[in-house]
Amino acid sequence: MAACEKCSSTNLVTVALTVRGDAVDFAHCRACEHRWWRDATAGTVITLPDVLTKVAG
Repeated sequence: MAACEKCSSTNLVTVALTVRGDAVDFAHCRACEHRWWRDATAGTVITLPDVLTKVAG
């Protein structure tokens, strides 16, 4: 997660979390306010509903 997927800015806030044993990363672009979640193991973007489903598990 070195750059924003929307504006390519590198001014990001990132948080690494473990949710029910799964590593997930949250990122927030300080330039354009875009936010996203990523499955840290697979490296794929996941939706907020998917993250909430994991948390509710």
